[in-house]
Amino acid sequence: MEKGFYERLEEKGVSRRDFMRYCTFLTATMGLSSSFVPKVAEVFAAPKQRPPVVWLHFAECTG
Repeated sequence: MEKGFYERLEEKGVSRRDFMRYCTFLTATMGLSSSFVPKVAEVFAAPKQRPPVVWLHFAECTG
């Protein structure tokens, strides 16, 4: 049986508290409110789903 996401992190020495702290850091870095922290954690914990990415074209150097 395949191990869960948190079990694999614990094997590498990462606690659930450290993981949530990392998700909080990412959420703040992206400029999102703290209410998005659980959603960020959910996306990382989803083993076979890729997170959706929205590419916004603003000031690029493509011409």
